[in-house]
Amino acid sequence: MTCRYRIAPVIYLNGAFEADYHVPSELRDEIARIAEQRGTTMLEVVTDAVHRLGRDEWWSSVRDALDGLNPAEVSRYQSESHLLDAASADGLDGR
Repeated sequence: MTCRYRIAPVIYLNGAFEADYHVPSELRDEIARIAEQRGTTMLEVVTDAVHRLGRDEWWSSVRDALDGLNPAEVSRYQSESHLLDAASADGLDGR
């Protein structure tokens, strides 16, 4: 991959740290294409991608935690889930 575009932020933490980042051309072009298709900015596309990645990683950790439950923990989890399901059926219109 060649790097046609360069993002070079300077980050200072107590005046001691400086960073230089390079974005591969193909990635920059894909972000630009998505931004154009959506009618948004490249920053909005990247922000959305980071948000989705965080959400996906959170759900992955939830699934991993559930997969790691022993039979007694599964039983307690199911009992609590049934109580919550019953509480949520309170007749409200979804608010």
